[in-house]
Amino acid sequence: MIVLSARPAFSFQYQDNCFTMPTQKPQASTLTPGDLDRIISAVDQLPETPQDEIILGQLIYKEHTQWVHLFDDREYQAGQVVFAENDPGDSAYIILSGRLAVIKGDFSAPIILGCRMKEQSIGEMALLEESPRSASVVALEPVTLMEINRQSFQVLLKESSSFSRGILRILSRRLREASQAVESATVEKTQDPLTGLYNRRYMETMLNHELQRAGRAGYPVSLIMMDIDHFKKLNDTYGHPAGDEVLRSLAALMKSQVRRADVACRYGGEEFLIILPETPIEVAAERAEMLRRAFAELSIEHAGQVMQGKLSLGVAVSPDHAETPDRLIQTADKALYAAKTGGRNRVVLAE
Repeated sequence: MIVLSARPAFSFQYQDNCFTMPTQKPQASTLTPGDLDRIISAVDQLPETPQDEIILGQLIYKEHTQWVHLFDDREYQAGQVVFAENDPGDSAYIILSGRLAVIKGDFSAPIILGCRMKEQSIGEMALLEESPRSASVVALEPVTLMEINRQSFQVLLKESSSFSRGILRILSRRLREASQAVESATVEKTQDPLTGLYNRRYMETMLNHELQRAGRAGYPVSLIMMDIDHFKKLNDTYGHPAGDEVLRSLAALMKSQVRRADVACRYGGEEFLIILPETPIEVAAERAEMLRRAFAELSIEHAGQVMQGKLSLGVAVSPDHAETPDRLIQTADKALYAAKTGGRNRVVLAE
């Protein structure tokens, strides 16, 4: 165990093969009490930090006490800014005590990126990339930090294999986080948030792709377009949250009945659509009828209420009815309209 009070009030920095006195940091700016309270409240709702984020502090304290002379102690009070977004990335820090918030944007309306606490590190990415700070860091309470300047950081990377492995672990985790963020953004662009089905934009892309592929291979692509009958009346009677539950229930039913090659989408409002590659219209009509019957038999519960709905469906196929995406959708929609005007709760094939 290291007794921190045994360290001198200042420490030397390693530079150009010799030790030099550290330079003084400028006075840190301080947040208003209101801004600090908002940030603390937001940070308290964040999930716990992954264990591998603690690796640098543990290495320095438990395995590499011989490197302590390379660091400087820094103290900050609650609300003080350790560094601001776009500041030079000339140092990293190990947290000896207290908590720090990582923030993007204005302090009065910040985006909270995370929280760092005892034995965790902050600022190492800017050192590695030799770039400005990508976010601001603020002390949430009295904080003591151990500062590693650029020269000391390079010494550790060169002389300590464990420290280098620790950096690689952090980089690996952050790359995974970045990949997950990209995946999440992709999901947001392609999925309908209410039902989890693909959205209209993705459907249009996939329909164009499937028709081009079918044109080369010479197989049919069917399209089922459906609409929940009297959906507005259902909303007016049971309320919009109940209507949302009906939409989700239909989406779940569609997911349970489609093949892996099919593309089930929410077209808009209470309209839904399924792309069925390599499917003749007779088979698509059978699939549509199965879906219609299953939905009519479905009991949907919400807030103690039990609801039932019915579907009208239109079916079209390419290339018989249309060879372009827009024309195929229009043809299926026309068949859906015929199902509506013909009495609803039925399947109509395009002519």
